[in-house]
Amino acid sequence: MTKLLLEDRGDVLAVRCPFCESTALHHDEVTVFERSEVAPVKLRVDIRGVDAEPIGGELRTRFPSLHVDEYMGGNPSDRHSGVRIGMWCAGCDKRSVFMIAQHAGQTLLSCGKVLPWVQVPQLREVP
Repeated sequence: MTKLLLEDRGDVLAVRCPFCESTALHHDEVTVFERSEVAPVKLRVDIRGVDAEPIGGELRTRFPSLHVDEYMGGNPSDRHSGVRIGMWCAGCDKRSVFMIAQHAGQTLLSCGKVLPWVQVPQLREVP
């Protein structure tokens, strides 16, 4: 995890890339983790958008997808619900993730660098 870098634009804050500090971030993935300490039910909803993503110096367009399962790997919260927003930077072509976690009655915001060797688990299509 890296320090969350923000740029104040008056009424809003712009998230800065943790690699190059550019604000030219495109979000193209949203994963919502729903769980409770006491309930046995866990749910992950993963939505991937149609934005173009840099792959090996070239832009690749992806088709939108929706996946649902119970996998909790990558949840920014140890015991509660969380949200991960995947982004790529137009300034440096690197990927990062903006995270929202619930912990001890607080909402925590953080940012992380996504390194190229990180493997994403296989997702299951929703029938």
